[in-house]
Amino acid sequence: MNIAAYVKLFYAFLMRDFYVYGKRMSKYLINYGIIAPVLYVITFAYLQPHVFFESKMAVGLSTFIGNVSQILLSLTYTVISAVLFDLKKHKFTQYQLSILPVKLFIIKEIFFAAIWGFLIVIPFFPLARVLLGSSFSAHSISWPLVFIMLFISALACAAYLFFATSLLKKTEQTRQLWMRVNVPMIILGGFWVPWHVMNAYSPLLGKAVLVNPLIYITEGLRQAIIGGDQFLPLTICIPVLLGFSVVFTLLSFYVFKKKVDAL
Repeated sequence: MNIAAYVKLFYAFLMRDFYVYGKRMSKYLINYGIIAPVLYVITFAYLQPHVFFESKMAVGLSTFIGNVSQILLSLTYTVISAVLFDLKKHKFTQYQLSILPVKLFIIKEIFFAAIWGFLIVIPFFPLARVLLGSSFSAHSISWPLVFIMLFISALACAAYLFFATSLLKKTEQTRQLWMRVNVPMIILGGFWVPWHVMNAYSPLLGKAVLVNPLIYITEGLRQAIIGGDQFLPLTICIPVLLGFSVVFTLLSFYVFKKKVDAL
């Protein structure tokens, strides 16, 4: 089969994914694009600053931004887990693998999961801006950079989860993956506490969390929205996240191939 034929297959399967998940788009947009940001705005950007920080809304906004890492992981996991668990159920994954090279299949799934996660979280920050009004203390916000960061972040999450889920031998192990790996990654990935606070408290901890891709998601988004010298610059966050995406994709080539061969 020539390259043009593979491109057509890649596109056809990608469109099939959009068709299938498009039917669920409204539900996910309501849950993650509207309800989640509203609840997080009330809890982290409004109530928490007034209760704990004497109405320092900048602190609340910083905390609110960190929540998007958890949402992106959850959204991309929805797509990735369905693909991998399909191997032993409906077999559509095996059908795709019978006519698509494994590497091309992996790239397609990671790319689609990234697009899916990105599309759902697009309203997250614009809605927060509307709800908070003048309290949305982000005068230097760059919306193009925010959306670029969101897509690259979704891409990194999708690549990581494809690799991590490919390592699992049983579906029951997903709970262990989340409790033992993903949740600690979220907590130590700037979910509530920015990197400069962790680094000031413990330089050793500050250096250690730099191996966590989620820290570059939360820091990059805080930089794009709030700005300032306290957050890691986008010139670091964006290339590092792209690097993580490439590394996890390459690792997936090896791990997923072994998984498929064992079936």
